[in-house]
Amino acid sequence: MWKGSGMKRKVVSTLILSVILGFSTITMIGTNVQAKQNAYLQVNNGQFDILILVNDKQFDVLRPYLEQYVRDIKNHCNKNVAIVNGTWTDHYDVRAEIRNIYESNDIQGCMLIGNIPWAYYVSSYYVDGQYKEHVFPCDVYYMDLNGIWEDTDNDGVFDNREDPDDVEIWICRLLPPTDNDTLLEWFFEKDHAYWTGEMVIPKTALVFQENDGEEWGPRRVQSLKPLYEPEEIRLICLPNETSKENYIDALRDPYQLVWINAHGWSVGQSIVQPDGTTAHFQWDDARDNIEKGGVFYLLHSCYTGNFEAENYLTGYHIFGNGYALGCLSSTTVYESISPQQFVQYAKNSNVGEAFFRLIKDNDIQARRGDEVIARCNYYAATLVGDPMVILGTRAKPANPVEATQELIETVETWNLHKGTENSLKAKLKVAIHMLDVGKEDGAIRKLMAFINRVERLREKTLTNGHADYLTTEAQRIRNLIRG
Repeated sequence: MWKGSGMKRKVVSTLILSVILGFSTITMIGTNVQAKQNAYLQVNNGQFDILILVNDKQFDVLRPYLEQYVRDIKNHCNKNVAIVNGTWTDHYDVRAEIRNIYESNDIQGCMLIGNIPWAYYVSSYYVDGQYKEHVFPCDVYYMDLNGIWEDTDNDGVFDNREDPDDVEIWICRLLPPTDNDTLLEWFFEKDHAYWTGEMVIPKTALVFQENDGEEWGPRRVQSLKPLYEPEEIRLICLPNETSKENYIDALRDPYQLVWINAHGWSVGQSIVQPDGTTAHFQWDDARDNIEKGGVFYLLHSCYTGNFEAENYLTGYHIFGNGYALGCLSSTTVYESISPQQFVQYAKNSNVGEAFFRLIKDNDIQARRGDEVIARCNYYAATLVGDPMVILGTRAKPANPVEATQELIETVETWNLHKGTENSLKAKLKVAIHMLDVGKEDGAIRKLMAFINRVERLREKTLTNGHADYLTTEAQRIRNLIRG
């Protein structure tokens, strides 16, 4: 079992020759082509699903971690990833890079790693009986690759978006809360432990309801129904249960999801104590005092995702000692961002896709003239961490033997023709035997024979759905064996 910061992992760069020669699913593209970067030009012509832009400053040290991440995502999510390292002048430059690659590959999303430039947007929010303007970092700009964004007064800040259209991709940022590149290495060590199953996470959620009144606590629990059963949710709620101490104590346990509703600012959140006083949960608490906590956080607070601020709170959730690998938060006031919508979209999806659908839905409402949505504060929504994290499901086994045994058990539940069931199970059992005696190549060949058998039975004694599932899972197990 993964022990966190007490047992930091060493990620070793392996199979570099295979990466350069194109035998891997890793695609590397150099932005500024110089002789020393030739190894990072595109090495195969295959399509990819996810783009990573990484700042040149961090690329060399992160390369082995990125290679491992790409293998993890291929093995566990069946997604191909391309990496572009470079230096971008401004947000126009970044958007043009993403758009050019999107037009030739139809990518689903893009991760921004390191100090990648961002756009600003100015909007208004209602406070003290009037609307006030506020300027905030806006990654939604990169999600809308073909829309028209205007800076009508030429002050370097967008102030209008012509006819909000459907966004094309999700965007996820990975920026440490302080200038310390070792935090990125630490993040990828945690992330690898998650994907390999070393980080053991029960299917549970924590709701900490500090703001809006005690009646909202049960409502938050109810809104998590798409992902969790009531007995899988722990609720800490006003008026007598919320305190900073109770929150930190609750985070000694692991959860898939933590949803905290509290007033906040860039580096902290305020929590009303039982005696009516207010305590502050700040960035150093997130860094030092979360023993395990959530893999994913919904920080339902103002400004906690403001990644341009040093020590921003979301950053120290992601890069701290706890289990956090992803967070949805806001770079400004939280008005118009709906965690309830996000939860609905996260069912049977990864958090990157859920974020995409959240923004897409808000665009639709803005076009329909929703007065609150039209003020565009949802442009401040930001996703930080690993966009492939999945909520509400139990992870598939990362051990090839356990995964093969689970596939056998799945076949047994389908009430297939006995001849079909027995022939499929026989090949899987031989694959397990091969793994038990250390003959990994033999197991890989037997799994290939299993896939071929499935294809011969497709639309005969197997439905297309059954055949698709069996071939995908068998290929995943083959990838696990290869490491």
